[in-house]
Amino acid sequence: MLIDESHIKRYQKLLAGGIWAIVTLEYIYEEHSKYSPFHIEEFKPIQMPNFDFEKFVAKRAQFSRDEWMDVVIRSTGMEPDRFDEKAKWHLIARLIPFVENNYNMCELGPRGTGKSFVYKERSPYSILISGGQTRVNLRP
Repeated sequence: MLIDESHIKRYQKLLAGGIWAIVTLEYIYEEHSKYSPFHIEEFKPIQMPNFDFEKFVAKRAQFSRDEWMDVVIRSTGMEPDRFDEKAKWHLIARLIPFVENNYNMCELGPRGTGKSFVYKERSPYSILISGGQTRVNLRP
C-alpha cells in the first residue's frame, strides 16, 4: 500500500496523534526477501478525524430508550440484536457496579460460563473475588 498525499490529508489525525483502526494484514512469505512478509491489505479508521460535538449532542437527544440500550450494549462488545428485552436488561444491570458507588454484584452460575470474564474485561477498576468451589449442603 503506497501512501500518497490524499491519504495523508484523509488520515491526518492518525499521523499526528494516533487513532484506533481495523487493519487487515496479509502474510506473504517470500524466501530470501529483505522486506517484511506482512502487508496491509485493508485499513479502516474507527475514530473520525473531524468530529462535530454539537451535532452529536443534538442527535443523541433524539434516541429512544431502546436505542440507548442498544448503544450501551454494543459499546460493551455485544450485538444487541441477538438478545431479547429481558436479556438486554440483565446486561445493563451488570454494568451498575461500574457507575454506582458502593454497589456490589454477586453472579451465580456454573463454572466456565463467562461470569468472571465479563468483569475482568470491562474495567481495570473492577475487583473480582472468586468463591472457588461450591457445593449443595443436603443436611438439615
